[in-house]
Amino acid sequence: MDALFAAVRKAERWLLVALMILLAVFCFAQVFWRLILQNPLAWSEEVSRYLFVWLTFIGAAAAVATRGHFLVDVVIGKLPPRPALAFRLFGYLAILFFAYIMLFHGWELLKRILNQFSPAMRLPMVIPYAALPLSGLLMILHLVELARADLRESRNRNREGRA
Repeated sequence: MDALFAAVRKAERWLLVALMILLAVFCFAQVFWRLILQNPLAWSEEVSRYLFVWLTFIGAAAAVATRGHFLVDVVIGKLPPRPALAFRLFGYLAILFFAYIMLFHGWELLKRILNQFSPAMRLPMVIPYAALPLSGLLMILHLVELARADLRESRNRNREGRA
């Protein structure tokens, strides 16, 4: 199971790097064609927007994996281990609820827009909107990994305390 989580995190990082590089390339191309060649590209703004959406949603999932989202760690850090664990697990449940909504409603949205296409590139709108359920799924996987790690650490701490 740990190998699966590591593979997901690695693929996620590579996807984020590729999205960032592509976003920079297409933004540069748009500026170059518009300002230097005086012939703006019709499609580069659209593809840049969709890349940015993907970057945002996959980045949000990666932030869950690294506990990078907003957290009031000052309060949790002052609590004894068991209540701190309970607060962290409660936080995971709150994010899990949000991730489930993204996954479920994102999937429903994809089913409704199967026949829609983007204006400039005629790209199926399923492609940009697929970031929503994918991000929800990745968040759920990361939350399972974090909860497992926290519970394992708590069990180990309890064993060491009794020994």
